[in-house]
Amino acid sequence: KNVPEGGDWTFFGEVSLYYLGDGENTLELDEKQAQLPEINKDIIYDQVTVARTMKAGKWNTFVVPFDMEIPAGWEVKKLTGSTVNGDNITLNFSDASAIEAGVPYMVRVAEEVTSIEVENVTVNTTLDNASTGDIEFVGVYESGKVPTGSFFISNNTFYRAADESNNLKAFRAYLTLSPKNANVKAVGYSFDDMD
Repeated sequence: KNVPEGGDWTFFGEVSLYYLGDGENTLELDEKQAQLPEINKDIIYDQVTVARTMKAGKWNTFVVPFDMEIPAGWEVKKLTGSTVNGDNITLNFSDASAIEAGVPYMVRVAEEVTSIEVENVTVNTTLDNASTGDIEFVGVYESGKVPTGSFFISNNTFYRAADESNNLKAFRAYLTLSPKNANVKAVGYSFDDMD
């Protein structure tokens, strides 16, 4: 078509439309939930609150269904690799620059956390588990049991679940091994910034 004299063409790249609703859109999530509440993926939530406890000075596994900036006082590490040495695996982590929806992390907080609040976010319940080929870091949004043979963290140490009696609250993660590493007995971890 012809452009009127003095006019310009306007081009749009990727465009997303979100329904903002008629009022405040809020969502409350709880680490004790056995099932996620109904999530509307087509809106921007004014506020999302997650009841999630993290002890100060301890490493926690962490996953949430939205992007967020790293709060002050948080150390956040992303799985970047693993090294197998006989019946031991060492996980390698590096600093994360932000928290991405569905990605499991290791997090250590300076002060105890009981709740997380974010504003103006979309919620995506798709999990983006991290894998190094030897091990998979699996996030969960619902409370349940750690699968037999998988590893979970407690007091800065990973323990292997001998059966399905170990509870795992929501917004955490566990580790599963590839079949070729089924004989691994211990999982440790290291960080890029460690001397």
